[in-house]
Amino acid sequence: MSDPGDLGGTWYGRYEGGSSRSNSFIARLTERGGQLSGTISEPDDLGLEPVRRALVSGRRDGAAVPS
Repeated sequence: MSDPGDLGGTWYGRYEGGSSRSNSFIARLTERGGQLSGTISEPDDLGLEPVRRALVSGRRDGAAVPS
């Protein structure tokens, strides 16, 4: 049986920054035994690269993802 709280999958989002800047992102996450890992990709609004990427890792504790 799969865990209904599993955060693994593809997530689409948008964030607002200072000076009315906003950007969208795609997070691709994998969860195994509460451990999270994956990547986040977003358009480079600074024009240095076509896409910016970041690696993410962490853990889920019940319904929370502690910082």
